[in-house]
Amino acid sequence: MDFVDKTLIAFGLTNKEAKVYRTALNYEETSPFALAGETKIPRTTVYEILLNLSLKGLVELVRSDGFSKQQTRIKAKNPSILRETLAKRKVDLSRLDVDLVQILPDLKKEYLRHVPNADFRFYPGIGGATEVYRRMNSSDSKEPIVAWDCLMPMDSFGLEEMNKWTDVENRRKHKTNIRSIIPLSDWTKHVVSYQYERDPKYLSRSFQYIEDPSFMLYQDIQIQGNIISIVNGVKEEAWGIIMNSELLAKSLTSIFEIVWKIAKP
Repeated sequence: MDFVDKTLIAFGLTNKEAKVYRTALNYEETSPFALAGETKIPRTTVYEILLNLSLKGLVELVRSDGFSKQQTRIKAKNPSILRETLAKRKVDLSRLDVDLVQILPDLKKEYLRHVPNADFRFYPGIGGATEVYRRMNSSDSKEPIVAWDCLMPMDSFGLEEMNKWTDVENRRKHKTNIRSIIPLSDWTKHVVSYQYERDPKYLSRSFQYIEDPSFMLYQDIQIQGNIISIVNGVKEEAWGIIMNSELLAKSLTSIFEIVWKIAKP
């Protein structure tokens, strides 16, 4: 297939339409019978192709008596009609775009009514926070994880529980691509030092920190695939949220990547 055929097909013609049109251009006037013979396309198919080309404005059908197909004469129109047609399409598409903007909200109401949407689940209280934290640290998914980690205070869940989760978390995170951003404070320094004394491999996970008093983090936030998990176990608030949202996950991950660039290892 040469460049001319490729362009005509991109314009909207089929392979056979392009072949018949290019053949008709060689003559001031021709017939379906002659076109069928030269293109090797069956005559009945040529009639159908010529009708389509006529509707697209590329050929003119002239009948000697208005009844007999055999007496139909074909005149190909000036190829400049291709650009004129394209210019008209652009105008029509611009108008159509304006109309689509107006009707899309109504169409989406119908579509989204039957399409599974994002899923948001709220887990209240310390029990809910514990449940979400447990799920965050027991996932078997191999997808990379990005996280904001406040290194949750041990008095939220208890020292024994936190140590147990940290051991599980470390074993999992040695096998999983995980990056965490933490605020550097007296508390997080204490937690990192404490966990490092328990297990020197603790720092093998990919930490980066922000040392700025304006960076205050009270939640553990984790994004893995389309799943966003958030736990708050600080002060008077105790709750957890698990959200399944592709777009929210992408938004939060993009924010994470920007912050990761300015955070220090």
